Amino acid sequence: MRRAYIEAHVPLPQAVQTALDWAARNATIHVPNTSSVRENKWIEGLGIPITSSSSKSRLHGSPRGTVIGFCLNLSEVIEIERSAGVEGIVAVRPMVP
Repeated sequence: MRRAYIEAHVPLPQAVQTALDWAARNATIHVPNTSSVRENKWIEGLGIPITSSSSKSRLHGSPRGTVIGFCLNLSEVIEIERSAGVEGIVAVRPMVP
């Protein structure tokens, strides 16, 4: 599995664009919940699938391909790495406890 991490000091839109460049054409953005997208509306304008592991989220679903882990904590990153159909992960703005 391929792994990459974008440093936290990089502006968020630029970090996501760098992650998309790294992921190439087979990307999915995986968020912790719907509010993380609501707070960053520009993400939906990227035109790529967005999923969330939260069963309460309207985005609930399993990520596939190369996953851009957006604002996830460590346990969520590990969960993605164990998911079937995931080829790689790039963590953008990881959440620190």
